[in-house]
Amino acid sequence: MNTPDNTAGAYWVPVMIPAQTVADLIVTAFEGGSNYWVGSASLAEGNDEPGIEGPWYSKAELFANPFEISILDAESENRWVLTRAMVEDGLKWLAKNWPETFDQIITENHDAETADIFLQIALFEGEVVFG
Repeated sequence: MNTPDNTAGAYWVPVMIPAQTVADLIVTAFEGGSNYWVGSASLAEGNDEPGIEGPWYSKAELFANPFEISILDAESENRWVLTRAMVEDGLKWLAKNWPETFDQIITENHDAETADIFLQIALFEGEVVFG
């Protein structure tokens, strides 16, 4: 994917993304934006503490630590694993290559489409495979 012309010569600086923002994106992806290709998701490894309301993937604490989420394709036997490093790499990729989408994330103005793009970019190393 090409970098939009308006980012030529731009300065790239680190931006902190709170773990809660990642949790919100995952909730939006799993419950809306990506449910046309995500058949199911389960926690393969990480901090899953019982007693907290809401689905396990809604907890900021999960995304503040190393984790592995197993994601199964809705229509095939394909399985992928999402990790903290992949999320970080995906966010960096979006910041550099799709700044408009990244801006929606950091301003907490994301929707189901943004969450789907985020998940696919993180999971598929900078590619949107579905949709």
